[in-house]
Formats: sequence, structure tokens, C-alpha cells
Amino acid sequence: MASQDFKEKVRKSAKSEVGLDFGARWCRLLSVMKTKSWKPEVLVDGKWAGNALRFATQEEAFGSVMALRMRWWVPEDGRAVESEDPVNYRFVDGRDVRIEA
Repeated sequence: MASQDFKEKVRKSAKSEVGLDFGARWCRLLSVMKTKSWKPEVLVDGKWAGNALRFATQEEAFGSVMALRMRWWVPEDGRAVESEDPVNYRFVDGRDVRIEA
């Protein structure tokens, strides 16, 4: 569902910029795409739960979930879900690293 919402946002953005030259449309598209992030979620007692960590890639978010599951045995499963929140963490060498603004 989130993927469809993001695709629709990009499509609408590109459509509204038809009168602009290619460079302006490309810059606008990149600004829309930059808002995309990935959030880690774990399944606990049949419910998906997340936190405020947002990563630039699906791989980083999934790595964060797997590292959490190695420390905490309660989660039944883990996943990475698309988000429109700004990126605020990186996953480096098996650890979550906060991005300083």
C-alpha cells in the first residue's frame, strides 16, 4: 500500500510539472523521492510495532531489524516498511547510527 501511495505521489508530481524543461522536472522528481525512507518493524504478540528510526534503504532497515532480533528474543518476525518520514539513521557495521542534522 505505501509503495502505491509513493508511486502515485511521484506520478502526480511529474504530471504537474509538464510545462517545465527536463532538468527542472528531474530536480522536482528527486525532491519528491528524497522524502522516502524505510522503517524497521517487529511482530510482537501478533501486532506490528515500530520506532522512530528511519533509514535510506530497505536493506539498512531490515539489517536494523535483524540486529534487534539478535538482542531481543520476543519478536516473532521483522520487516522493513516504506515511510515518508525523513531519514534519521544509518545502519553501519551492524549498528544503528544517528544522522546529525
